[in-house]
Amino acid sequence: MAETLAVVELRQVACPQYQEHYLALGVTLAQLCGLAVANARNYQALQHLAGTDELTGLSNRRRFFALAQHQFMLARRHAYRLCVIMFDIDHFKKVNDTYGHAMGDRVLRKVARTCEGSVRATDLMGRYGGEEFVVLLHETDAAGARVAAERMRASVEALVFETPQGTLRVTISLGVAESAPGRELDAEIARADAALYQAKGQGRNRLCCAESWADPL
Repeated sequence: MAETLAVVELRQVACPQYQEHYLALGVTLAQLCGLAVANARNYQALQHLAGTDELTGLSNRRRFFALAQHQFMLARRHAYRLCVIMFDIDHFKKVNDTYGHAMGDRVLRKVARTCEGSVRATDLMGRYGGEEFVVLLHETDAAGARVAAERMRASVEALVFETPQGTLRVTISLGVAESAPGRELDAEIARADAALYQAKGQGRNRLCCAESWADPL
């Protein structure tokens, strides 16, 4: 069934001899309005696609940064805390090499959905690149971020993938950084990324927190 996109109301025409003319004009106006609405919807859909990672359905890096920068601006204005979590899939290259890239894509999609389901709707999550992801936790301190990160880690560890080569399990390593009001997004991502590599250096399948800012606010 066709969808109605525009309605033009025609009132009584003073001169009946012009009724058909005004009726045709009304139809044309309705068609033009409907076309404008359809074009606006298409533009919004294209904007969404341009900011979405095709494989995982998460925000891509560009869109994540745009949304996160806005959150950092609000945090500075209202003086509340944000936390950044960086995480990636441990030994992901081995997954691709052993089970194939199709299975690797399946793992990426499932891990992304699992971790997205482990945070709140008000939080932001995006694919940072390759097998690495980034999360921005809204109005959250380091303790709350640790709880969220551990929930993500445990949820991924519980996943089971059946493959022709046998059962596959994956884990993630995570780095957490708490941002103080006035800090910049790039700096917090760098701190979370350093904590992530600390977690990987300690054996993977774990989380590490960046040291708190020592200087006063």
